[in-house]
Amino acid sequence: MPTDNRFEMSKIGLESFAGSRCRLSRLSDGKKFAGWVEQFTGARLAVVSETSFDLAEGEAVYVELFGDYVTACMTVDVTACGPADEALDSIFHMELLHGQPTAQRTEGTVTSRIRVVDSAESRRRVVPNWNVAVTLADGQTQGTVHDVSACGLGIDVEGPIEAGSEVELEVQTPLGEVKCQGKVRYCRELPNGDGTYRCGVNVDYLSRVDYARWAQITHEAA
Repeated sequence: MPTDNRFEMSKIGLESFAGSRCRLSRLSDGKKFAGWVEQFTGARLAVVSETSFDLAEGEAVYVELFGDYVTACMTVDVTACGPADEALDSIFHMELLHGQPTAQRTEGTVTSRIRVVDSAESRRRVVPNWNVAVTLADGQTQGTVHDVSACGLGIDVEGPIEAGSEVELEVQTPLGEVKCQGKVRYCRELPNGDGTYRCGVNVDYLSRVDYARWAQITHEAA
């Protein structure tokens, strides 16, 4: 049950949401948008995304920030919405969003109390395109890792992989290679038109050494 956000946010830490996945719902019609938290101060929010948001200054949105097994919920008035700055000095530099010309940065002012509620999801954080080798039953393909969580990861590959497929991954991370086994939850074509697909993979098995490394990686990914 939600409690006073001043206690909850001070306990969790505003910085813990930086780099995390978020969802925005326009209050006027319920249209949803997804992105990543670039900055969150409790009073202001900045979100970046790979696709343009159909939002305008002055519109109100309901925002959910997905932390590690908690979700922060609030309403936000949009103060700016436009192309991301190519010189943005953060993990969200456009090159790390696949160089999309439509990469978006949306800013807003928090206009409501922040509610913090329990969530069943582990935190997802964007990472700078780590290389990954994907082994399937009928062959192998290469790709890049887009985001990670304690129990899964999002990868981009050249060509579709059927949902439900069992895969073995070899991920090249800043802490060394991590090998794991998992199952593809979904696979959808990205809107950039170059035949790249985004796959969500649940991690089912890690060796003891890989598990320890993955735990450290997902904690420090942002």
